[in-house]
Amino acid sequence: MKNKGKTEEMKALKSRHGTASMILKWTLTILFSTVVRWLLIYFDFGEVFKRRVEISSPITSWFRVEECITLSQLGLSPYSGDVCHQPPLIVEMFKLLPSKWTVPFFVMADLATGIMLSKLCQCYTASQLSAQDSEKKEYAADTKSIWIKENSIVHFIVLNLYLLNPFTILTCVAQSTNVINNFVISLLLFSMSKGYWSMASICVAFVSYISLYPIMLIVPVILSVKKGANGNMLKIFACLTWFFLTLFALLYGSYVVNHSWDYIDAVYGFILQAPDLTPNMGLFWYFFLEMFDHFRLFFLVVYQINVFIYAIPLAIVFRNRPMILSYALLSLMVLFQSYSNMGNLSLPFALIPLWSHLYPYMRNFLLIAGMFFFTSLLAPSMWYLWIYAGMGNANFFYAVTLAYNTAQVFLLSDVLYAFLRHRFHLKNGLSPKTKDGKEGIVIMK
Repeated sequence: MKNKGKTEEMKALKSRHGTASMILKWTLTILFSTVVRWLLIYFDFGEVFKRRVEISSPITSWFRVEECITLSQLGLSPYSGDVCHQPPLIVEMFKLLPSKWTVPFFVMADLATGIMLSKLCQCYTASQLSAQDSEKKEYAADTKSIWIKENSIVHFIVLNLYLLNPFTILTCVAQSTNVINNFVISLLLFSMSKGYWSMASICVAFVSYISLYPIMLIVPVILSVKKGANGNMLKIFACLTWFFLTLFALLYGSYVVNHSWDYIDAVYGFILQAPDLTPNMGLFWYFFLEMFDHFRLFFLVVYQINVFIYAIPLAIVFRNRPMILSYALLSLMVLFQSYSNMGNLSLPFALIPLWSHLYPYMRNFLLIAGMFFFTSLLAPSMWYLWIYAGMGNANFFYAVTLAYNTAQVFLLSDVLYAFLRHRFHLKNGLSPKTKDGKEGIVIMK
C-alpha cells in the first residue's frame, strides 16, 4: 500500500512539473513572438513589408485601409474609386480605433489566433481519442501500432508553428487584414471543436462578410452539427438561422454606415471579377494579363468555380470528419482565391500537427518542404530582377508562384491521402489479404 501511495504521489509530482514546464514554454513562446513583432515594427520594417506583393494584396493591404479611412473622414465615399475593397464595418472599426492602438490590435489578434489554434488542438485531440475508444472494436487486430496516441506537446507545436512562422510574423508586421481573417477562422474552428455551433455559424458569417470565400466553411459546421447532435434538424436549422441573420445584419449594417449599397461591387465584385492584375502569389493575375478580353468572362467563371466546386466531393468523402474537411477547404481557398499571398497559408499550415499520426503515410514531405523553402527565397529575388533590375520579366516571377502553388497542391493531396490510407488500414489491417488469401497490394486512386 505504501509503495502504491508513493507511486501515485510521484505521478502527481511529475504531472504538476510537466504542467508548470508547459506553462513556462507557452509564456516564453508568446513573449518571444511579441518581442519579435514589436522590434520589426519599431525599426520600421512594417513600411517595407506593407508594399511586398508576397505579403499584402489589394484586399488585405493596410495602405488601402488608410485610404478608405481618409476618404471616409473627408465625407467622400471610399467605394467610388478603385482603392477601397474592405467592408464598411471594418473601415468604421479602424476609423474609431485610435491610431496608437492599431499596432497593438494586430499583435494581440495574432497572438490570440495562435492561442486559439493551440486550444483547438487540445480539444480536437481529446475528441479523436474519444472517437477511437468508441470505434476500436471495429478496427483490425494488427492495427494497434497505428492507433492515435496521446501527445501532450502537439498543441505547443501548433502554437509555435503559427506564431513563429515567418510569414505569420511578416503579415502581422505589415498590418495585413488577413490577421483578422485568421483570428475569426481560428475562433470558428475552436467553436466547432467545442460544440458551440451557434458561435461557429456567426463566425462563418463574419469571415464571409470580410473575404467571401470562407462562406464554404458553413458546410463543415453543418456536418459537425449533424454528427454531434445526431442529425437533429432543429439544431441544424438554428445554425443556418444564426448564419443568415448575422450575415444579413452585417450587410445591412454596412448599408447604414455607408448610406449606399455600392460597397457590394467594390468588395465582393472586386473579389469575384478580379479586375486588379497586380502581381501576387496567386494564379489569376498572369493568366488574365495574357488573355484576350472576349475569353475573360468564361475563364473567370471557370477559375472561381474551382474555389467552390471541390467542397461538394470533399464534403461527401469527409462527411464524418468536419475538421479535416475544414483544413481541405481552407487550403483550397488559399490556392484558388483571386488575390493570394504567402500569409494566407499560415493558418492551414499550423493545423497540420492535428494529424501528426499521419506523418508515416505522407510520401512527399521533403519535396514539399524544399519547394516552400526555395519559392520563399526566389519570389523576392525574381521580383527584384523583374521590377528593379530590369533583368527579367513576368515569366520569372510567375514561374515561382506556380511552383509555390504546386507545393500547396502536393501538401493538401499528401495530407488527404495519408488520412484515407490510415483509415483504410484501421479497417482492413496493415497487411490486407486478397480473396484467395494472398497478401494484397493497396492502390489508392
